[in-house]
Amino acid sequence: MNIKNINHFQNLEIEDILQIIKKAKEFKEILNSKDKIKIKELKSTLELKKIALCFFEKSTRTKLSFEIAAKNLGAELINLEVNSSSIDKGETTLDTLKVIAKYGIDAFVIRHGLSGIIENLEKNINLPIINAGDGIHNHPTQALLDLMTVIEKICQDDLEKLKNLKLCIVGDILHSRVAKSNIELLSKFGVEINIFAPPTLFPYYLKIEGIKLMKNWNEVLDYSDVIMMLRLQNERMDNGFLPKSSEYHKYFGINQIIENRIREKQIFVMHPGPVNYGIEINESLNHYKNNLILDQVENGVYIRMAVMDYILN
Repeated sequence: MNIKNINHFQNLEIEDILQIIKKAKEFKEILNSKDKIKIKELKSTLELKKIALCFFEKSTRTKLSFEIAAKNLGAELINLEVNSSSIDKGETTLDTLKVIAKYGIDAFVIRHGLSGIIENLEKNINLPIINAGDGIHNHPTQALLDLMTVIEKICQDDLEKLKNLKLCIVGDILHSRVAKSNIELLSKFGVEINIFAPPTLFPYYLKIEGIKLMKNWNEVLDYSDVIMMLRLQNERMDNGFLPKSSEYHKYFGINQIIENRIREKQIFVMHPGPVNYGIEINESLNHYKNNLILDQVENGVYIRMAVMDYILN
């Protein structure tokens, strides 16, 4: 059986990616139409399908959006409560998932703190798996929703404009699965990607891939159509990576001076969330017309609906 997994973009062709985004936009149109007949039909898309949500790491946005996505398509959800599972008794993640698979599950959505674990699970579980984030490794559905948002809001659905787009990712690149997946995905479409990060949070293998490290905010602002801010992942680092957060905000965050220049240049701003206001960005940026953060949140539901539909239909 040919099982489709969504773990990274190496095994997905551009046609597959565009198919997922097209389907996400169709779902978005139906749900926004408020057409009761079409919405009722939508709920039969994954009728009788069982999807297990297995989140071994804390999550709000990703977990909720997967739950809403599954319910919008009529799927039955099984939530693994990790804190009350047999994992606390010493059972391995793989053994736990093998047990759950025997309950008639059709697909897994898995988030885990261990980088690369999804590859191992794919080899040992004969069911589709959607990677909802593994350690500092991958977060493919986040990259897909980011691409959908860029296509809609910046390129106005003109895919050719992606080839002229300049995007700078700012912040904790070293620990960011979002950065890794976005670099992998957006590069497929010809987006020029640059990086602005403290030297301690820049993975130097990116230089081999031709990713340019910006020296300061002046370079970023002069050479970006889009700025993608990242959260400082303090849970994945010790005190040796950075000075105080106030120092980070001063040099790498969007402070008031940088915000004013972003507004002048009408640069688009993105962030995968959760946002640490006063560290990565100012709260006042929420009132900026080219702030796409809530558009990303909304598109997360539609992309995850499309991904479930892709692997199960």
